Amino acid sequence: MIISNRAITAFGDSRKGSQRQENEDRFLVKTLNNTSLLLAISDGMGGSPAGAKAADDVINSFSSLINEENNSLLLRNAVNQADAVIRKRVERHPELEGMGTNVTAAILTSQMVW
Repeated sequence: MIISNRAITAFGDSRKGSQRQENEDRFLVKTLNNTSLLLAISDGMGGSPAGAKAADDVINSFSSLINEENNSLLLRNAVNQADAVIRKRVERHPELEGMGTNVTAAILTSQMVW
């Protein structure tokens, strides 16, 4: 992607590590409006129930968002949507109580990073 005459290449790579049987890392690289780039990584909480599913829920929430002009609002909406999805999953499946993940996300434009 080119943002204001600067080429940006983004990719994700993750490895399982030695502690867990499943890799709970998830990432997203998505172009928004052909002028900005959304980057997100979510790492499910290992040792708690369904960390990988929580990480999937976060990345799916970020991926499904419609472009908005207000980038900070877009990030806030993505986090709130992911939180609601995870809470609903736990309501339907109480055995998943305690599932969680972390997320780090940014939107890059020619002028700013959110």
